[in-house]
Order: sequence, then structure tokens, then C-alpha cells
Amino acid sequence: MPRHLAIETAYARNIADPLVLTLDGTDYRLDPAINVGHLAALFTRFQDGLTSLGDDDLPMDQRMATMEAKRVEGVNALTQCVVVDEREAFAALGLERIDVVQLANIITWLLSEVSGQATPTQPPSSSNGSLADGPASTAGALPEASTPSPSAPTEP
Repeated sequence: MPRHLAIETAYARNIADPLVLTLDGTDYRLDPAINVGHLAALFTRFQDGLTSLGDDDLPMDQRMATMEAKRVEGVNALTQCVVVDEREAFAALGLERIDVVQLANIITWLLSEVSGQATPTQPPSSSNGSLADGPASTAGALPEASTPSPSAPTEP
């Protein structure tokens, strides 16, 4: 009997089950060729510099300018993840509407999906590790009749 190893690549998984980002009711398909390394490279620049936003030594207007620049960098990086024929429309809407918090949520979701970390959980198993596939131990049992508990006599 032949022995073999079958591997499903992220590309094949993304072709079979495409990633779609819906932004204000419009769906944008994500490029099935994106991989974790590509995403990490794209979003590293977005994340660099965000830690300085809490630096009280920097003037508020400088922190706000940094945040806006990082938002634009992040949306531009995200735009590169969208299929080519939808990039222009996504870029226009994304630059107008996506804020830094939403961008961070999208990045987290996308990294999770592309890395395969967002796979569905397995069905619960019994305590010995086998799958619980039979009827529950009480299935078909008749309900037990309840008996009133004796009460202490009351005195008038």
C-alpha cells in the first residue's frame, strides 16, 4: 500500500474558500496568492511607529500626523492584498473610511485566516479522547417520579 503525504497550500485553500472583506456593504475579494510572509512584510511598516502615539513627550499634533501617516500606509498595504481588478475601488473607499482601529482588526483577521489559525474547532470528545458519537447516557430513560419531602407538622 503506498504511503503519501497530502498538503493543502494556503493558495489552494483560498481558491476553494476565497477570503472576502466587506467594507460598508461592498465585497472585495482578497488575492488567493497572499501568504503570511507577504502579509508580514506589508504590515510591518504599518505597525512600526504606532508605539510612539502614547509618548507624552511628543506634541499631540505630531502624534496625530504619525497616526494618519500610518493609517494611509496600512490601507495601501491592505490594498495590495485585494485582487488586482478591485484594488482601485478598494483604495478609494479604504482611504476615505478605514481608521487605525479597523485596520488593526482587519490585519488580525487576515493574518489569522491566511496562516490557517482560524480553522474550525473539532467536535467535543469524551474524557478518554474518543468522539462522543453515541446517544447520551440518559437518552430513553423515563423521568423519575418526584416524591414530596416530609414536612414538619405546624402547630396552630
